[in-house]
Amino acid sequence: MSRTAFVPTDEQRNAVSIMAACGTPHRIICKKIINHQTSLPIDEKTLRKAFRQELDEGLIATNAMVKQSLIKTAMSTRNNSVQAATAWLGAHGGPEWRKKVDLDLSNKDDKPFKVELTEARFAAIAKGTVEDV
Repeated sequence: MSRTAFVPTDEQRNAVSIMAACGTPHRIICKKIINHQTSLPIDEKTLRKAFRQELDEGLIATNAMVKQSLIKTAMSTRNNSVQAATAWLGAHGGPEWRKKVDLDLSNKDDKPFKVELTEARFAAIAKGTVEDV
């Protein structure tokens, strides 16, 4: 006997929308949404299928509000929340908001790289006790 498809309640839709808007990872959202047929949390596949609109629109709406707030703050004389807004956008605002690092590790002279470390220095690096690494 097969189960009927999961049908979310309005309360569950609202909860998923809020959690998605806050950037909550899907695995955490799943733990909070209980399938009334099984009395168990839903899985990520069910979350994406049953709550696609809430997942998409929740984060989009929050990002739009944060971007709007950032622009207002940047144009005002107060700069209290610029760091928080920038951090949010770095994590959730898409690739245009992420810090880019250009790192060239190519071996231009075709000679092998040589790294020399004493056992003590290696151990200090491994333990995280060396500050100038």
